Amino acid sequence: MTLIMGGGSYLIERSEEDDDIELVLMTANLLVEELADTLRYVGYLDSPEAIKEYVHMLFVLDTGFQVRYVNNSVHTLLGQESDALLGASFSDFLTAESLSSWQLIARDLLYKDNYYGIHDLSFKVQGPLTKRCTCAFNTVFIRNGLYLLFW
Repeated sequence: MTLIMGGGSYLIERSEEDDDIELVLMTANLLVEELADTLRYVGYLDSPEAIKEYVHMLFVLDTGFQVRYVNNSVHTLLGQESDALLGASFSDFLTAESLSSWQLIARDLLYKDNYYGIHDLSFKVQGPLTKRCTCAFNTVFIRNGLYLLFW
């Protein structure tokens, strides 16, 4: 229903299988993108910049990229409680499509002083949907070592 109501930024995560279900998932995602573009073209939706969703998600990660703190927006967006988030590896919340990007970001976070970067990542949300977000990353030094923040 989210997809039909104009949630064009939500897509169904694709599997690695080469079967009929994968074909249906791929077709559904293409349909959502085409519907969003068509509705925007005929004026039912605003331009992509006008409908851009701004969400302030805050993750605090340790140097092993384990989640140490999240704000309430993370709970809302990912649909998970604190006990499922805290202590988990950050990569567990990313789609397979975003893992290679995250590995490059993680390397830069560890080896560059005062790292700041803006990157698009796709998160797994409750159910079969994914959510693509633009994330700003920062490194912050705290007494007992390096902590990584992003929103």
